[in-house]
Amino acid sequence: MQGDYEKDVSQIRSSCEAGDLAGVERILAAMDEEWARSDKQAHVNLLRIACDTMTSAGFRDTERSRSLVERYATIALSNADDSQIDVQLYLLDSYLRVDSESGRLKGEKWSEARTDSAELWFGVWQRLEDSIDRDWDPEDPKNDVEPYVPPEGVVFASGMSPDAIEDPSVRAEYEAHLKKNERIAANNYQQRKLRRVQEEYSQKVEDYVIRIYSIPEFNMEELKAHLTNLEDEKMSKRILDAVSKNVPKK
Repeated sequence: MQGDYEKDVSQIRSSCEAGDLAGVERILAAMDEEWARSDKQAHVNLLRIACDTMTSAGFRDTERSRSLVERYATIALSNADDSQIDVQLYLLDSYLRVDSESGRLKGEKWSEARTDSAELWFGVWQRLEDSIDRDWDPEDPKNDVEPYVPPEGVVFASGMSPDAIEDPSVRAEYEAHLKKNERIAANNYQQRKLRRVQEEYSQKVEDYVIRIYSIPEFNMEELKAHLTNLEDEKMSKRILDAVSKNVPKK
């Protein structure tokens, strides 16, 4: 599958370099469903690369290319799993913003677009908050990946395959130890990653929410409903205070 992945990436980049937007559309249409079935994480990453490549290609038909990027960024966002929250936030921040100030959206259409966008942004941010284990402590001994200590008299070398251990009970014990270490290492990696992502995107999310709810038509009740679901109460207060200052008093 790795070879197929690299081939699809290469085709997308070649079409973008050639300015062939129609070719990019054909490639994405052909590979999208197949990757969605076979490897969802690779599918999401492939679409992210496609969005990045199309954006930097500078196609003449900017409206068409922008629409295509938004379409596949939305598909990638909806298919990403909990291990790809960083990719979801990247897609939101890079490609799935709404803006009435550009003149594209006004009145009711703007309000509807803002509601949809806010649901996406708050939804992903809440997934991030829910995925962070506040009790996780990297210094806690229970989160240490420990070496296996075999029973006395068993010939053992660090890193050896379980298949090399003749005694079935020792082999089973060693396999269980390796699986436990894998779970601990994976959890440690994920918790560190989630905290880095939270630090990287917290201000971006806060600024975006403040901006879209500081543009008419104002909707403080909708904003407050979203904020009640945030775990970070300080972030909620900063957003509410900032938007309240920007909304005209009745």
